[in-house]
Amino acid sequence: MVIHIFALAVPLGVAPLGARLLDRPGRASLSLAAGAFAVPTFIFNRGAWAGLWVAPWLAVALYGAAIEFSLWALHRSWTLAALAPFVSTTFLAAAATALLASRLGITTGRLAEPIVELTSVHYGFAGFGATLLSASALGASRRGRQGMAAAALAATMVSPPVVALGFLTGWALPQVGGAAVLAAGVWVTAGVTLLDARPQAHDRNTALLLAMAGAAPLAPMVLAVAWAAAQHWAVPALDIPAMANAHGSANALGFVGCGLLGYGRLLRQRPVVGALA
Repeated sequence: MVIHIFALAVPLGVAPLGARLLDRPGRASLSLAAGAFAVPTFIFNRGAWAGLWVAPWLAVALYGAAIEFSLWALHRSWTLAALAPFVSTTFLAAAATALLASRLGITTGRLAEPIVELTSVHYGFAGFGATLLSASALGASRRGRQGMAAAALAATMVSPPVVALGFLTGWALPQVGGAAVLAAGVWVTAGVTLLDARPQAHDRNTALLLAMAGAAPLAPMVLAVAWAAAQHWAVPALDIPAMANAHGSANALGFVGCGLLGYGRLLRQRPVVGALA
């Protein structure tokens, strides 16, 4: 049940907030409409009828990725900030694809449920959301921390497909290493958010949101690396339902939710992520 809520929170919450951070208000409205249409999917058993409700969300996500790619292609800038909108929306399209596959009941090789649905959740939050937050932190970083912030953005963009390779192949190095690289990127993003972005807030609510985003992922990302390691070695780790409640809730609500809200408010005060728009 918690995983279903997170899966629907991607089109209903994460995607609209991210679209507004990118200054794409029309796409935010489309995501909300598609997300609302997708809500009944979990009433039905997996199959064509359940998948039908998710199809509009996939169309919206693919449209967003295509638009961001076309905008990038006009300038062909290979800076991390210029790549972040296209990469993040590609992750969002992957999240929508995985949700459709999950609702249709499609599994392949080592990927069974709930991993297929969790792929949708992770690519929505840890892919799309975390990439935008890392790009925002890079835009807000002060000179002495710009290198670390850039490295965090690179780590956040690279690690989701590396982790996916680990799941597909069963290899420990990409699964555990990718999780560790993602954790490092998220931690640095959180630190820059606390040290550089939060002091730039002009009101208490924005500062509070950014502070919560900076503090939220510290412990949950340890759980993520431990879970990945436990798939290969005798390492203590939570099971999937417990991970969804502990790791998932803290990162989804605290890091990504508060982070997108906080940076969105900060953007309206000053052009923190103007390079993304």
